[in-house]
Amino acid sequence: AAEAQVVRHVGAAGARECANVLHALAASKHAPRQDIPPAIGARMLSLPAHAFNPQDVANTLWAHATMQRTPGAALWGVLDARAEQLAPLFTPQNLANTFWAYGTLARLPAAQTLRALERAAEARAGELNAQEVANILHATAKLTRLAPASGLREATLVALEQRGLEIVASFKAQEAAN
Repeated sequence: AAEAQVVRHVGAAGARECANVLHALAASKHAPRQDIPPAIGARMLSLPAHAFNPQDVANTLWAHATMQRTPGAALWGVLDARAEQLAPLFTPQNLANTFWAYGTLARLPAAQTLRALERAAEARAGELNAQEVANILHATAKLTRLAPASGLREATLVALEQRGLEIVASFKAQEAAN
């Protein structure tokens, strides 16, 4: 019943509402009806790119990765371009979730998007918690296996390594293993 309501009302949803529904579906671990993610994706594509804020982009990518559903090519392009544009505004959690989503989906962002995300990670390195550092490093290791030339820039690795050393005592066993 709730899923039918989503499909019925998605045409009036904004970027935030679309991202929140996808996030809720993914977090619930409930496999949604097959028509829901495409319906939400179509709605997102009908919105202007500036409607997406950093959290909308990160949550949409995270939700797709959590549901193990790669967004369609058009939506992927919008999210990837918007991630590049908004990377300087990403919070540490937005950065970690976005890197994690790319790694989990085994999809490389566009080169300019990766560089923008790296610069943002360098700028925010001092704010990252143990889980965020672990997620970023784990995701980039996966992406580097896909395309060795896609590895993190030296400056990004140094910033993440330095932050990891600062907070090593707070790492949980799983975070250290990642």
